[in-house]
Amino acid sequence: MMINAVLAVAVAVLYFLHFSDSEKNTAVPQSGSAKAVLPKMEIKQDTNLACAVIGFVNIDTLFEKYTFFKKVKDKNEASVENFKKEYKKMVETLQKDYNNYVEKAGRNEYTLAQAEQMEQDLMNRRTSIAVKEKDLGKLEDNASGEIAKVQQTLHDFFERFGREKGYSCVLTYTNTGEGALGVDHSMDVTKEAIDILNSQYAESMKKTSPKK
Repeated sequence: MMINAVLAVAVAVLYFLHFSDSEKNTAVPQSGSAKAVLPKMEIKQDTNLACAVIGFVNIDTLFEKYTFFKKVKDKNEASVENFKKEYKKMVETLQKDYNNYVEKAGRNEYTLAQAEQMEQDLMNRRTSIAVKEKDLGKLEDNASGEIAKVQQTLHDFFERFGREKGYSCVLTYTNTGEGALGVDHSMDVTKEAIDILNSQYAESMKKTSPKK
């Protein structure tokens, strides 16, 4: 297993460092003298590493099936999509009205007062679009804040989950090979974690829903 591989590497490194220090500190024997005797080396295996139990979670599956994350993600994506549609409509309408104004003004179809009024209206609408652009940044910041709440929920959950189930840590992996590799699927806790998370979320929704 991966833990044994890590221990093997650790032992090899300790062995190299020990003999490197020994060569520096041991005097080189002169010609005809007795051979230098290297001190005995005692290697103790880290019992904490040897007893470590690791759980694995497929983060792609978790985000696909975790109800809380899906609701936040869908809500944020819908808000951004609606915002972009409104913004696009405002820009296109302004551009159309501006072109129409320029065309008619070129044919002297407006009085001076009408032209000034049209120009003021176009400028006011351009200002509104500029404000709308800034609102997109606020919307994205709000979406980031919502995702941060999900991340904190997952952090707190897996901290408790690992402690209760006896895992030293829980590592993530993906369907595309990112994160942990060579996962022992007998130690995969993805489904168990998702079931508990969704159950807890459903209970939290019952408590916050208004009573009929």
